Amino acid sequence: MKRIFLFLMASVAMIAASAQITGQWTGEISVSGFSLKLNFNFATDDSGKTTCTIDSPDQNAFDIPCQEVSITDNSVNVKIDVIKATYSGTIQGDSIVGNFTQGATLPLTLRRNAKPQTKIERKQTPQPPFPYTVKEVTFANPAAGITLAGTLTLPENTKNVPAVVMITGSGAQNRDEELFAHRPFAVIADYLTRQGIAVLRYDDRGTAASGGKFANATTADFATDARAALDFLASQPEINKKKLGYIGHSEGGQIAFINAAADDRVAFIVTLAAPAIKGSDLLIRQNEMLVEAISGMKLPEDQLSPLKQIFDAIERNTDSESLRKELIEILKLDLATPEQRENFEKQIEASTSPWYMQFVKYDPADAIKATKCPVFALGGTYDIQVEASTNIARIKELCGSKSVTTKEYPGMNHMFQQCANAKEGFNYGKIEQTIAPEVLTDIATWILTQ
Repeated sequence: MKRIFLFLMASVAMIAASAQITGQWTGEISVSGFSLKLNFNFATDDSGKTTCTIDSPDQNAFDIPCQEVSITDNSVNVKIDVIKATYSGTIQGDSIVGNFTQGATLPLTLRRNAKPQTKIERKQTPQPPFPYTVKEVTFANPAAGITLAGTLTLPENTKNVPAVVMITGSGAQNRDEELFAHRPFAVIADYLTRQGIAVLRYDDRGTAASGGKFANATTADFATDARAALDFLASQPEINKKKLGYIGHSEGGQIAFINAAADDRVAFIVTLAAPAIKGSDLLIRQNEMLVEAISGMKLPEDQLSPLKQIFDAIERNTDSESLRKELIEILKLDLATPEQRENFEKQIEASTSPWYMQFVKYDPADAIKATKCPVFALGGTYDIQVEASTNIARIKELCGSKSVTTKEYPGMNHMFQQCANAKEGFNYGKIEQTIAPEVLTDIATWILTQ
């Protein structure tokens, strides 16, 4: 009877702890000098079991399921398999003090949130009803054997209109290039269509409603997707086939040059923060600018040297397995601590992907030289991903077109948001503006004058 009594007491303690933690708890982790808010939503199901979901409001990601939740006395342990993360903490009054681990281990103190947060709605995101036609479409990429899905917006009561295909930047992106609740491609498409320009934007392969696999695809593969999008656009009866163009953001700008160089149908391209230097040089400068923005200091050589060694190894190796072996030696994986080892293994996995290996080696010079159509190249002075001055200057220097217009926007970042400095500019989710109105006006005006 005594054992039963002790078991009941333990059960009561667990129920009390579960009741104590029910609700939303909020905290912030600091990553490379930038803060990211996280919400933990604890609840109790009908059986008395504690459940949890997490939100990342800055990324507009909500209700991420947690696979395991354990509460013992004042200890809280949560496992989130979908993002390969864990949280362990101790309840201390109105706080849970602990650590969030996702590769690296970061301190995270949670405090009960009296007003639970909901999904962010950015002010510039277009809302219906729209004064134009919106069509949900699909089109084939025969070269890849896949079907892509997108949205075509057409000015109403207009025929023979100019038209653009929008190409996203690196990483798996949906048709709106959605990031931190911002939907820049939706904002651009809405503005241009209101000005009489048709716009096709589409989900990257293997993303959202598009077929195919994203993981093993390279920039060259994504270029065939953009080509298929232009083929589809050219088949639409409302479109002027002599006024077809691309708008490419970041890597999408590289793809715009690749396709314009090889396709006489391309009448113009607009590049938003397009890389115009070799991939390895671009990535080194990214790291330098990030450290400078955060600390005001130059990136130390002892941190830069391993990165250069990795790029040299990528240049020498043509297959991922031989590269993997060399990276293990460069990073001294056998001497790493468990935490370092997890980070290094993720770095090796990323560095040996087909996309990364090609991107590091790729120099867009030839494609820029072979581009003959009019080009409008834009950049922002606070862009620390694609340095505007360097890359715009190279486009002007190399481009084979007789009509190259460039503009460098003071006080704007990689997403063309207005910001106070480079550090603030890298915190895209903290900025309410999705894209500066001046940029929208300039793009539309330039396209309509071609």
